[in-house]
Amino acid sequence: MDFFRRYLVPAVLLALMLVPCGQAQDQDRVRFSLPEVAPWAQMNEQGEAYGLLVELVKKLEAVSGLDIEYQVRPYPRVHRELERGDADFTFLFDFPDAKERVHYSGKVITLRTLVLGTADAPAIDSLDDLSGEKVAYIRGAYYRPEFVQHEGIDQVPVRDFRHGLELLKHHRIAAIIVGEMGVVSEYDPQQDPPIRIMMELDESEGYLFFSKASRREESLPVMRKALETLRKQGELDRLFDKRLDDVVQLD
Repeated sequence: MDFFRRYLVPAVLLALMLVPCGQAQDQDRVRFSLPEVAPWAQMNEQGEAYGLLVELVKKLEAVSGLDIEYQVRPYPRVHRELERGDADFTFLFDFPDAKERVHYSGKVITLRTLVLGTADAPAIDSLDDLSGEKVAYIRGAYYRPEFVQHEGIDQVPVRDFRHGLELLKHHRIAAIIVGEMGVVSEYDPQQDPPIRIMMELDESEGYLFFSKASRREESLPVMRKALETLRKQGELDRLFDKRLDDVVQLD
């Protein structure tokens, strides 16, 4: 009985105290789920996350004072985690039924979506002009219905812009549809083959989204304020205000 009182009871009590403490520390962290798409968020060979959204999360953590953890996930998993509340925040381009699952917490970027071809490719007025052609798109990226639902185009998924550029160089595709940031981040006019904008699609707007299933409601106004602080400081422009026209003369 002495052994039970002296050793076993304190050990059990200590275990009960430690488990809630660890859980509380985990619950204190605000969770971001970042879509795994170049140049927004990726993993290197060492298992380290990098990309524009990773940089933005780090800036938000510094400004907000909140303890943030983030994971880089495939695009469909990001949506599942938001729906279940396994993630509190993410950055995504506006998507159908967003208002049913998330709170709009601040606009981050307005992005041009470009149809790019080789330097001698003709300008086009409509995606219908590419009917019957192979057109590349970035796997996991969000595209508007005008492209996704187009039945006349042979859609070819690629890893990133450079993969699509390689196919374009060897005339295996007629065009690649890509967000402007993906081109600006990866195109080298000194080394890569010349390209031209064949057409611009409707702009897409990217937002900071907060999951309606999250229990971290108190973090929402803090994160909104942090995002606005970064905007006023010019940090969003430094990250995202880059245009392809500034990198290369296209025509």
